[in-house]
Amino acid sequence: MDPAELRSRVEELEWFHSIDLGGGVVTPGRDDSAAKLARLRLPADLSGRSVLDIGAWDGFFSFEAERRRAERVLAVDTLAWERGEKSGRPCFELAHRALGSRVESRRLDVHDVATAGIGRFDLVLCLGVLYHLREPLRALEAVATNTTTITQSPAARVFMSQTPVLTVHSRIVRAQDTGANSIV
Repeated sequence: MDPAELRSRVEELEWFHSIDLGGGVVTPGRDDSAAKLARLRLPADLSGRSVLDIGAWDGFFSFEAERRRAERVLAVDTLAWERGEKSGRPCFELAHRALGSRVESRRLDVHDVATAGIGRFDLVLCLGVLYHLREPLRALEAVATNTTTITQSPAARVFMSQTPVLTVHSRIVRAQDTGANSIV
C-alpha cells in the first residue's frame, strides 16, 4: 500500500493509539501511548521472549514488543475489537498490514486466557483493562497462570497502567502504592 493510500485509510478510522506506520504516516490516536511506554520501562531487547498484550486495542504495545524483537507476540481484545467498522479491530488490522507485522491476534476475554490454550508468556501487558472488569482479581489469576518470568524473581512480570500496583505471587495479591506500573 503506498503512503497516500495508507494515509487515506488511516483518516477513515477512529484511532486510540498513535502508531508510526512508516512513510511519514502516523495514526492520530487520542492516547499518549509513548508516555505510557516510557513509564513501563520495558526491556529494550525482548529477543527470545514471548509477549501477551491483553486489551491490545489498535496494537501499539503489541507492535512495540515486536519492534523490540520479541519472539512471539499475541494481541488479544474483546471490548475494543467489537466497537464497529471504524475503530478497534479495523485499526489493528490496518496497522498490522502496513507494518508487515507477524503479531498474532485473537478475540479473547481476559478471564478466558487461562483456558484458551494460548500458551505461557514471559511478559504480559494488561494496560487499561482492569478498571473495566466486574471481577478484576479473577482476571489477574487467569493472567498469572499464563505468565512465566523474565527475572530471577519467582514473581511474574505483568505490566499495567493502573495504580496502585499489585503484586501477584503464588496466588497472593497485595496492593502496593509504589507509583510504579508493573507487577513484580
